[in-house]
Amino acid sequence: MLAAFLVTLPIYAPNHLLFEAGVYDAGAYMAPFANTLLGGSVAGGMLAAWLSSREGGRARLLGSRWVYAGAACYLAGYGLFILAAAVPGFASGLAVAAGALLAAGTVELAVAWGAYMAQYDLRQALLWVAVMVGLSSLLEMLLASVTFAVGLLVFCVLLPLSCFLPCWKARRGELGASRGAVGEAAGCSLVRGFAIMVRLLAMPFAGLMVFAFLMGARKFILFDVVHMEVLGCVLGALVVVPLCFVRSSRPLLPVIYRLVLPAFALALVFLNSFPAGTPPLWFAAWLTYVFFGMLAILALASLAALAHGGELPCGFVYGVAVAGFALCSIAGVAAAWLPPFQEQGGGPALLVVSTLFFVALIGDALAALYEE
Repeated sequence: MLAAFLVTLPIYAPNHLLFEAGVYDAGAYMAPFANTLLGGSVAGGMLAAWLSSREGGRARLLGSRWVYAGAACYLAGYGLFILAAAVPGFASGLAVAAGALLAAGTVELAVAWGAYMAQYDLRQALLWVAVMVGLSSLLEMLLASVTFAVGLLVFCVLLPLSCFLPCWKARRGELGASRGAVGEAAGCSLVRGFAIMVRLLAMPFAGLMVFAFLMGARKFILFDVVHMEVLGCVLGALVVVPLCFVRSSRPLLPVIYRLVLPAFALALVFLNSFPAGTPPLWFAAWLTYVFFGMLAILALASLAALAHGGELPCGFVYGVAVAGFALCSIAGVAAAWLPPFQEQGGGPALLVVSTLFFVALIGDALAALYEE
C-alpha cells in the first residue's frame, strides 16, 4: 500500500506521465494545477511542521479526523484532476481546486505514512523503502506504457489503496502510539527542529532536495522509450537492497555516505570529464539518475529513522520534507525556463548542479574521515 501512495504522490513529477497525453486542454490546465499543488504543499508542509512544534498539535495531526480529512482531500483532488483528464469541458475551472485539495491531502497522508514508518529502525526502513520505491517505479513504467483508459483504471484502483492503511491505523489509534510518531522533544520550536534536522540529516536531506530539483528541471528519456528518472529509481533500489544486509561494526548510514556514495560520485565525476557525444559521457548521464534514485531512497529511509528516534515529531520531519521537496521542484521547473537550462536540453547546466553536489558529498566524507 505504501507503493500505491508513492505511485500516486502528486508532487513527484514522473507520476503525471500517465496524464501527459490524456488531459484535455493540458496547456491551460496543468500550469495552474501544478503551481497550486506545489505552492500549497510548501505552505501545508510548513504548517504541519509548525503544528507539530506545539504540544497540542503533535497528536492532532495523527488523529482519525485529520487523517480522514486528508484522505478525503486526496481522493477529491484526484477526482477533479481525473475529471479534467477524461471529460472535455471540465479542465478550465477546476485546476486550482484540484491542486489545493491534493496539496492538503498530500501533506496529511505523508505525515500519516511517516508515522507508520516510524516503527522501523534505519536498516528495516531502508529495506522497506527500497522495495516499495522499486515496485512503485515499475508500476509507473507500466502505467506510462499502456493506453490512457487502462492506465486510468489502474490509477483509480491505486488511489483508495494509498489511503486505506493510514485511515485504518488512525481509526485504531495506532498512528500516534509510538514514541517515534509523536516525538519526545518537549517545546521543540521550529528553529530548534531545523537545527536538529541539519545536525542529523544534512546530507540525506540535501540529496533529496537536489533530486527534486533535477526531476523538475529536465526529463531524460532513454532510447525515446523509458523515462530515466523512473528507471533510475528501479536500478537504485536494486543497488540499495543488498546494502541492507551488509554487516558492519559501524552504523550503516555513515558507511554508505562516507564510502559507497563518495566512490559512486567519484566515478561519475570521472565519466563526466569525457568530451560531449562520447559513450562514457552518455553512460554517466543515465547513471546519474541511478545515483539520485539511490539518494532519494536513502533520504526517505533516513527520515523514517529520524522519526523512529523520537527527537522530532513525525509531523515536523515529514512536513519539512514535503515542503522542501515541493519548493525545490518549483525551483527546478522555474530554472528549466532560464537560458542556461535551455541550451542542449539543459544537460550542461544540470551537469554543473550535479557535480557541485558530488563535490559537496565527497568533501563531507573526507571531512568526517579526517575528524575521526
